Amino acid sequence: MIEGDIKTTGKEIFLQEYRKQKSTPESFKLKDETGATCLFIVMDKYTSVDEEKAELLREYEGVLGENVIYKFNTELVEKYGAVISDLIASSPDIEEEDKGNLISGEKTYVVNKGSIDRLLQFANSEQVFELINPITQLKK
Repeated sequence: MIEGDIKTTGKEIFLQEYRKQKSTPESFKLKDETGATCLFIVMDKYTSVDEEKAELLREYEGVLGENVIYKFNTELVEKYGAVISDLIASSPDIEEEDKGNLISGEKTYVVNKGSIDRLLQFANSEQVFELINPITQLKK
């Protein structure tokens, strides 16, 4: 719980410094009333993006990236292993209904690298910061 409170305070200070210097702040030290300190780090890495979050991020130009992972259907690769070297589309040995199913794609979403450096391009930079949710870290 304490780590969450420290990170919340760190994010607030980070955004204040961001607005003041008009660029991404370096890592900085946080100090409590007892004099204990820790280093607050904001990385250009982001948590995963689901379909719902992707819809929200679409309105911020250049922030959302899409990755498509193509996979071979292993059953069909085994079934047609002898003819894979031929071009799938022109091969008369593969049934037409199987050609379209041989390779499938899976789309995933990511926050584009460098998005943390572009917060000031958006009128609601605090909201964008929360949406992109950069990974933060505390070090003693």
